[in-house]
Amino acid sequence: MMDYALIVPSNNTPRIQECHMTIYHTICEIIDILVSKK
Repeated sequence: MMDYALIVPSNNTPRIQECHMTIYHTICEIIDILVSKK
């Protein structure tokens, strides 16, 4: 379950998946940066 919905305004499934992967990757990058600062 998620607390937030990542909604991409498109009907093109490959485009939605591409956007989701970019968002997830960016979130992971931010977490890595925050964790490495500790």
